[in-house]
Amino acid sequence: MIVPVAAARRFGYSVAVIVDTVLLYMINVAPGWQAVPFGALMPEWLDRVAAGLFPEKGKPSRD
Repeated sequence: MIVPVAAARRFGYSVAVIVDTVLLYMINVAPGWQAVPFGALMPEWLDRVAAGLFPEKGKPSRD
């Protein structure tokens, strides 16, 4: 069994930190999520979810 040297382990962890940081940036910042008005869409979305969960009496559900 080969035991990694401490320097090699530290190098691997450093590479992992850099890759994780780049991925977090690409996922959260690069697409421009700030431009999407999620707050404006929420009330309409919640109304649709509530209508699906609690259909009016007498109306059949879409199932």
